[in-house]
Amino acid sequence: MRIRPAIALSAAALFAWITIVPASAGTSVAAGYAAFAAKHQSHYLEWRPGHRLPHIPTGYKLVAWPPSQVLKNLKPGQSVSLVSIRKGTRAQEIRRYKHLENKGGIVNLELRYSGKVKGANGAKAVVCLPEKPVFEQQLAEKHIIVAQSYSTIPNVTQSFHYGGGATSTFTVGISGSGDFGTFSAEGTTGVAAYTSWDFTPSHGRAFNHWRTDFQWASYYEQWAGAPTVCKYFDHYTDQPYQWDGGNYSNQASGAPNAPFCERVKRVDTITKKDSKASTIKAGFDIGGFSGSVQTGYSQDASIKFHFHLAKHQKAQLCGTVNKPGAISPGPGVLVASPRAGTE
Repeated sequence: MRIRPAIALSAAALFAWITIVPASAGTSVAAGYAAFAAKHQSHYLEWRPGHRLPHIPTGYKLVAWPPSQVLKNLKPGQSVSLVSIRKGTRAQEIRRYKHLENKGGIVNLELRYSGKVKGANGAKAVVCLPEKPVFEQQLAEKHIIVAQSYSTIPNVTQSFHYGGGATSTFTVGISGSGDFGTFSAEGTTGVAAYTSWDFTPSHGRAFNHWRTDFQWASYYEQWAGAPTVCKYFDHYTDQPYQWDGGNYSNQASGAPNAPFCERVKRVDTITKKDSKASTIKAGFDIGGFSGSVQTGYSQDASIKFHFHLAKHQKAQLCGTVNKPGAISPGPGVLVASPRAGTE
């Protein structure tokens, strides 16, 4: 059980409670407010200054979270200073918000509702205003799969480079109560590497899950206004804020189907460092919440296959989504496999 401020039932919990309690005017009004809050809950997303800003619906405000250099120094109970995002020219937006970028040039945003909350059955509309998030507690450091690569044949060396500026995208978990198993996905956040790490290469037949450590934290967000209404917006988020490093590569039980292939010669070396890697579903579990992870292939995060084939060995490099050299869409997961036929 977490130590946290006392809050009322989340919208989902309220609906479950209503199903077993006789309906009344009071519960009907509460359910209306809860339904409105559930529909207008916060959403987390990433943005690169200089690119188009996300759409801001009526009643919402777009705010930026600070980068990991700031978040890592917070103590329990301290508030997180958010920066309101204003539209401007490309040059203005870059100048205003560059200090919020992580090493990979990403700013983590939150779309927060701030305005009138409408009830049901003629209930009075109430204004709810979000306050600053509060750092609640440090969570566990987690081994996270940030990339995958596979070889079903011998005489292949695979290596993975995770460098300063590489950014991994994580699903953000959100919960009204903060209790174990109550979190659900509500957008994403990006965490960048500030140093470089070359993982230990694998040789021969190997099914690599490249894993490394990220630090997680829990934050509590509260809305001011009429407490009997605005409480339905209050929530906890569990999200990573810092890459800690480490190499915890492990082997999967097999390789995925990869039908998009190109042949390779005896001593070819292929490095993939553009486009996006495939999303790793269920890439982590924190507080009973299982979320996804995606790391882009870039100059700072790259997979390398070095082929040193036997004299008569025939091989190919294949992608699960597209050909190995493709960019849009990218190849997905790369797999080295045997090739039939002749030259």
